Amino acid sequence: MRQMLLRILDHLEEWLIAFLMAAATLVIFAAVVHRYGSGIPILQDFLLKINMSWAQELCIFMFIWMAKFGAAYGVRTGIHVGVDVVVNAMDTNWRRIFVAFGLLAGALFTGLVAWFGATFVSALHGTEQVSSDLEWPMWLVYLCIPVGSALMCFRFLQATYIFLKTGHLQRVDHGKVEGVELDADEPIARGHRSRQKYSHGREGLTAAFLFGLLIVLMATGMPIAVSLGLTVLAFLFVFTDVPVEIVAQKLFTGIEKFEIMAIPFFILAGNFLTHGGVARRMINFATACVGHLHGGLGIAGVMACALFAAVSGSSPATVVAIGSILLPAMVKFGFPKRFGAGVITTSGALGILIPPSIVMVMYAVATNTSIGTLFMAGIVPGIVLASMLAGVTWYRAWKNDYPRMPRAPFSTVLSTFRESMWGLLLIVIVIGGIYAGIFTPTEAAAMSAVYAFIVAVFIYKDMTLRQVPKVLLDSANMSAMLLFIIANAILFSFLMTNENIPQAMASWMIDQNFSVILFLLGVNILLLLAGNVMEPSSITLIMAPLLFPIATRMGIDPIHFGILIVVNMEVGMCHPPVGLNLYVASGITKMGITELTVATWPWLLTMLVFLVLVTYWPTLSLWLPRMMGVM
Repeated sequence: MRQMLLRILDHLEEWLIAFLMAAATLVIFAAVVHRYGSGIPILQDFLLKINMSWAQELCIFMFIWMAKFGAAYGVRTGIHVGVDVVVNAMDTNWRRIFVAFGLLAGALFTGLVAWFGATFVSALHGTEQVSSDLEWPMWLVYLCIPVGSALMCFRFLQATYIFLKTGHLQRVDHGKVEGVELDADEPIARGHRSRQKYSHGREGLTAAFLFGLLIVLMATGMPIAVSLGLTVLAFLFVFTDVPVEIVAQKLFTGIEKFEIMAIPFFILAGNFLTHGGVARRMINFATACVGHLHGGLGIAGVMACALFAAVSGSSPATVVAIGSILLPAMVKFGFPKRFGAGVITTSGALGILIPPSIVMVMYAVATNTSIGTLFMAGIVPGIVLASMLAGVTWYRAWKNDYPRMPRAPFSTVLSTFRESMWGLLLIVIVIGGIYAGIFTPTEAAAMSAVYAFIVAVFIYKDMTLRQVPKVLLDSANMSAMLLFIIANAILFSFLMTNENIPQAMASWMIDQNFSVILFLLGVNILLLLAGNVMEPSSITLIMAPLLFPIATRMGIDPIHFGILIVVNMEVGMCHPPVGLNLYVASGITKMGITELTVATWPWLLTMLVFLVLVTYWPTLSLWLPRMMGVM
């Protein structure tokens, strides 16, 4: 009986988050079609009778519910990321203790949030507060906090029980709502905190406490989102008298920005493309163009990674899609496995620099920067880096006399372009749609997801309708994990801002006459070090709100600073111990991490040279946005 109830719960959980992912995508797609269809005379009379002003609000609500329940599903599948470098170095008994501690800490945090959320929803129940467009009761909208958090708490306890019983820990193989009167910003601003507790230099002590506790918690291997949440809770309990309901509210309002919804849409589009045969056709086109050069297949890999990055926005997805096809072909053609692995592992990192980029969206959300301008700023640097990586590939192939393919006739180039055209058109839809003013970035992401579905299922026919629910579920799972991190990171950055930590750091640096050159050097070192133990999404969401105010006070352009952070994240994807591209490539090549790290060094050094170029030559990033008049 117990097992049957658990299976029913599992299936309900899976179908709910997959349904919410699909429904939110279709709602935004319908809203865009409605907006432009209303201008067509033959449809005008019909469509103007339909009011779609509620679409954005509904989409936000659906995604937040998906994030809460999807985060619980993520505990079951083991997708939540943590810093496990220290834990993995321990002996079996200590590792078992720390893993169990991390899981129980997750249960504690989510249990507390469920309690705070229930208290907050209870206070809203019976009031007349409703949402602005749908006019839904706000207590019903916020109900996802206690229910989703309680389910997540149950999943953490379930995972702890299974781990202690079997020693098995499930892991994924990575081959503000209007109408609510209680404002989370208000209690702190109105003086609930006892200021007398702090002496001169309070900001420094607060920063030391926050980051010290955060580092200690992350070192235990618990999920990064849980570490962030527990750090905030510990500070609020010890140093403030802030009502605990605010924590639950901020975990909702922190991710109710429409711009954040671009992340799940881009993930969905990328998954459709990865499974839909787009990568294979892009590889064929790239090979036909440059295969005859020294290291032609390797250069084709760089070119295919750049093209696929322009439609997926994800580095690991790029490595999987391109590497799983091209690497075996390179080995079969006579290239050393290390050569091919080095090319694909590093070129795959173009996925977070060439727009659309999920990391850029996260930086924009964390710093209130324009997503569209960031996307445009990434185009030229992305092309330059791809050219540099291709140059290294050509040189090493020429030096070692690696095999060359015969030059493809123009007819082959034309035919392969025709075959890949449907995938390449997605670049026009996303980038062209945004800059032509047709779509917002989030709308462009939703349109790209629908387009990618049509291409994969009905045009290329490399995916069946039976496979679509699995793609929706996988996309919802990854999206929920990222949204859970975003919610807790925004809570953490909100606390830092209220404690005046970034502003105090900026004032101190200016008082010490720190030069821009020295500051940027320090930022690069800090981000590269963070890349040793954390993945890009977490680094961006934690570091950007801290470093961004300092950078702007020192006169650094926010767009240039964003591209600098993204390039640092690229490098971090390709070096151990947690470089995600390394692990994905390792699964494809069956090479060890150490061997793969050695294989990537020529291209990784090239990326470091490019990082210096991007850091101290802002024009590289800012020329195109300025020329296009978006800055």
